[in-house]
Amino acid sequence: MKFTTKIEQFDQNLWDFHFMVPNEICDYFLKKLKTRRVVCLINDQLVHHGALTSDGLGQYFVTFNKENRKKLKVGSGDTLQIEISEDKSKYGIPCPEEMKEL
Repeated sequence: MKFTTKIEQFDQNLWDFHFMVPNEICDYFLKKLKTRRVVCLINDQLVHHGALTSDGLGQYFVTFNKENRKKLKVGSGDTLQIEISEDKSKYGIPCPEEMKEL
């Protein structure tokens, strides 16, 4: 599933930078697949593991950390092209082959 969104910043200390995910996409993951964990390919360049998190007002977002913003050279208000899929990894992050053997 693909969509376009913008980087936003909350006016609070708990969460900072994030991007909103359209409700119809969230419904697919939350209701049909029964998962919040997602993998996002951002701007066809960066793979970002995250979770659909409720804003408490009926919308969902994925947090977007400083390291990944720097890698893409993007900031608040910039447009992102997202390709989102289910995160089927065991721990919600990329796991090196060496760790999988443990």
